Formats: sequence, structure tokens, C-alpha cells
Amino acid sequence: MKEVKHGIVCMALFLALAACSGTVVPILQEESLTLEYGQDPYDLQLNDLLENYDGIKEEYQFSLSLFNDEDEEIEEDSITEDALLQVGEYTLKINYADDEAPLQLPVTIKDTVAPEFKDFKEKVSVDYGYDKDLTKLFSAEDLADVAIRIDGEVDTKKAGDYKVTVIAEDANGNKTKKECTITVKEKPKASNSSSSNSIVSSGSSSSSASKPSNNSGSSSGSSSTSGSSSASGDKQESCSIDPDQLGNSGKLFNTEDEAIAWAEAYIENDDLYGKGNITSYGVGPSFDTCGNFIGYSVGFTYEGWTLPDF
Repeated sequence: MKEVKHGIVCMALFLALAACSGTVVPILQEESLTLEYGQDPYDLQLNDLLENYDGIKEEYQFSLSLFNDEDEEIEEDSITEDALLQVGEYTLKINYADDEAPLQLPVTIKDTVAPEFKDFKEKVSVDYGYDKDLTKLFSAEDLADVAIRIDGEVDTKKAGDYKVTVIAEDANGNKTKKECTITVKEKPKASNSSSSNSIVSSGSSSSSASKPSNNSGSSSGSSSTSGSSSASGDKQESCSIDPDQLGNSGKLFNTEDEAIAWAEAYIENDDLYGKGNITSYGVGPSFDTCGNFIGYSVGFTYEGWTLPDF
């Protein structure tokens, strides 16, 4: 019985001496590690890497260092949200003692997450003759750079519905596809001379255009340029343009179609007052102070106020 107790004591002393001498070395939990793109190996916890970490954490001073496939060290502070670790093969070295070689853990960075569309609409419409990049109508998010392309033909000079596939692909080849119908609106019809006194509105509201109160010149529909004069007896009256005749756009156009096209483009890029704040617009004829027709002007209706009179 005494011999058994003596053996147990000797074994305990041996283990204690082995621990003090540092013979208990760290043991890796896995032979290799795979991380998703966007994860930082420096953020890994030692108790997730070493299976006996809790038993030896007081014995060693641990530190991590990362190397690329060319054995070049990658500093921890070089990995940021704007400079993520790229897809590829790396080696994570776990340093624990000055007189011992570090443990080496192969690390693979993969990107398996596809982009996500942002505010995707299954139906969108564009004006007849739309000449901008159709892919700009869609957006997608991903940690890697994303490119969007459209699979399918859209003829913006032919009104109709076009079914296409919108594809978002990140820099690492992950794709997301969604179906969409792009509608090309009808071509605006040329204005009728008999209706030149009416305002065409994109919304539900419309108003009639009237000449200035001091009208003494030709009737609506006749054309003359600013600066012309109207004879009344032997006197001639100098003609000018009343700012009220320019709408709140401050512009004049030769034709109604030109005015409509400009208004539609302005609404599409309405950054000055905030996109979406325009509720409607109106296009109508304008006259100088002599009552001469000088072109078509555009007026916008914004939230909180109404379309000005022409």
C-alpha cells in the first residue's frame, strides 16, 4: 500500500516539474481554417484556436502574426473596412515562446456571399428615347466591388414592355439575378396649334394660360421674338419679357415637346430640392408684354405650394 502511494506522489511531482519546465505545448484545434471574406484572422480568439489554451494560458505570452502566400507579413492595422483581406491563402502563426517555433495554421479566405439588390423594383419605366445607362436604375450592395448588367434587349425608341434579367456580380464572381420589366413610354405627341393655350401637366392638376393684361399685340400662336414692337397709331411700344411668363423654371423652349422633354429630365435629376418633392409640372405658351408668343415655359409644383400662373 505504501508503494502505491509513493508512486502516485512521484507521478504528481513529475507532472508539476514538466509543467514548470514548459514541456506542455499548445495544441491546435484544427489543422487548417477557412474564413469568409470580410473576417479578420487577427480577431480570432486563442481559446478557439488552441484546444488546451485554458490550461497553459498562464505559462506563455501569446501573439499572432499573419503571412501571405509569399511569406510576407501582413500588419494587423493594415486590415480595415476599406482594405479587407483579399480572397486567397494565408498562414496564421501563433507565437508563444522565444525559444520555440510558432505554431502555423493555414488560413483560407473565401467569398461565398452574393450581392444583395437595394430597393429593387420589378417594374420600372423610362421616357421614350431614354439615352442613359439603364443599369443605373438598379443598385446592389456587397463587401466586394459590384457590377450590374442587364441581360435582354431594350429599345428606348420603341414604346413597349421589355422583360429583362438584372444581374449583380461581385469582384469574386458571386451573382444575384432578378427579373424586371422595363417599360418604354409612348413618344410624346406633337402639340396641336388649336390647343396652344392649354397647359399640359404630368400630374392631375392643370391650369389655363392667359396673356398679360396689357396685351395689345398679335393673338396666341403667332410668333415673334423678344424686343419686337407693336404699332398703335404713330406710337410704338417697346416689348419685353415679364419674368412671370417664364414659369418657375426660368426657361423658354421653341416647342412644347422640347419643354416636356426638359421637364421630364429635370424631375429625373431633381437634386436641388430633393428628388421626389415635385408633384407635377405644367407646360404652356408664354407671351411678351406686347402679347407676342415667345415660346413655351415650364412650371413645377412642389410639396407645400402650387403651380404659378403663366
